[in-house]
Amino acid sequence: MKTVSLCVAACLCASPLLADCPDVRQDDTQPPLVMTRTDPFFEVTLTRQADGTLQEARQMDGGLDTVTSYAADIWPMDRTDDNGMLSLRYAGDPAALDLTAVGATLTLPVRLLVGGRAQVAEGSETKIVHDTTQISVGDCSYDVMVIRNRLEMDGMRTGHSYSFYSPLLGVILGNVVTDANYDPVRGVLFDTLSY
Repeated sequence: MKTVSLCVAACLCASPLLADCPDVRQDDTQPPLVMTRTDPFFEVTLTRQADGTLQEARQMDGGLDTVTSYAADIWPMDRTDDNGMLSLRYAGDPAALDLTAVGATLTLPVRLLVGGRAQVAEGSETKIVHDTTQISVGDCSYDVMVIRNRLEMDGMRTGHSYSFYSPLLGVILGNVVTDANYDPVRGVLFDTLSY
C-alpha cells in the first residue's frame, strides 16, 4: 500500500462533501458526469446508459479521442477510437461481484475481440479490492475503494494498474498504471468534477 499512498497523498482531502459536489449515482435520465484535468488537458464524460452500462468519452491534448463502455462500473467492454474497436467479453456476470469487500479477489475469464468479432486472445481479468482511502477532485472529497487490476491475455504483456472506485458515484475517480510490483508508472487524477 506504500506505493498507492504516495500516489494518493497529493489528492487526499479532509474536508467534507460540499453542496455542489455530485453525491448520487447517476441513472440514464441524468446529465453526464464530467471530470477534467487541466494540465495537460484531459476530460472524461461519463454517461449511464439505459441498460446500466457506463459510457466514457475521453478527450485529450495531442491524443486519440476514445469511447469506452463499462459493465458494472469498472469492467471495460468496448473501446473505440480512430484505430477501430477492441472488445472484452467476460465469461460471467461482472455485476454479480462485490467491489466493496476489502480483501476480495474477483476474477473473470475474458476473450479479446477486434472489431467486435475476430477473437485475438483469451485470458483473465482480476480485480483485487486492496484497500479504502479518500481522494479529492477539486473541492469534492470521496471515499474510494483502491482496486488492483490485472489483465492477463495469452501472448500479451500483463497489464497492471490501480483504480480509485467511488461506490457512491459508481465511477472510477482516478487510475494509476503500474509495473508488475504495483509501483506507479503514470496516472490520471482530475481537477474538477460536475454534472
